[in-house]
Parts: sequence; structure tokens; C-alpha cells
Amino acid sequence: MDRLKKFLSVLFICTLIGGVAVIANLSNIIKAPGILQQDILVRILPGTSGTAIADTLMQAGVIQNKITFLIYARFKQSEGSLKAGEYLFPKNVSLAKTVEILQSGRTFVRSVTIPEGLTSLQIIALLNSAEGLQGTIEKIPPQGSLLPE
Repeated sequence: MDRLKKFLSVLFICTLIGGVAVIANLSNIIKAPGILQQDILVRILPGTSGTAIADTLMQAGVIQNKITFLIYARFKQSEGSLKAGEYLFPKNVSLAKTVEILQSGRTFVRSVTIPEGLTSLQIIALLNSAEGLQGTIEKIPPQGSLLPE
């Protein structure tokens, strides 16, 4: 019986040390620079599951391990869920920063400058041709209804 207690004690200590080592290693993996070679825009559609988000990020080259991403995102979920939108991920973004970006909801902002004096038709043509905007405006608003501000 005494031998069994010693064995269980040693086993417990080894398991505890192993667990601490795994946690320390995960911490390094989570904070380490990522594999992304250049800044990239990634769009996450509303209603996308965590697994589908991980797949999208893997295809874009933002993350290299889907399981680690999902575990860390689940762990950090108390700070906010992953939000839909178009996000700019910087070169070498870490896993921790990737999750933080997706939880923040700070999406990539596009801007279009509409010079004063354009007609409604010209403004609609400018918006329809703007890079990154989706959809097409088909109904032209009445002249004078689109104001500079």
C-alpha cells in the first residue's frame, strides 16, 4: 500500500509538471509571431461558426493550427465572441492578436470621397465602382437629395 501511495504521488507530481510545461508552451505558441507573410483582408460573414472561421483563417494563411485557434478562442470567449466583418490582419500576427481582432469588432473601414457638385447619377456611378463595396445601387435618388455632409 505504501508503494502505491508513493507511485501515485510521483505520478501526480509528474502530471502536474507536465501540465505546467504544456501550458507554458501553449502560452509561447499563442503569443509567437504568426506565419502570415503580408497584411491581408479577411471577410467573416454573419452567422459563421467558429470552425468555419478557423477554416477561413487557415486558407488565408493567418493561422497554422485550427485546433489551437479554436481552443484559445473558446478560452477567451468570456471577453467577447468572434464577430463578423472584414478585418485587416497584419503580417506575422500572433494567434492571441488574431482572436483579439475578431473579438474587438474593429472592422476594416473603407471610405469614398464624393466631390461637391456631382449629380446623383455621377454619385451612384462612383459608389457602384468603388473597390471593396458590394451590391449595386439601381434606383437613382432625386437630384439634390444627396448632400455633401
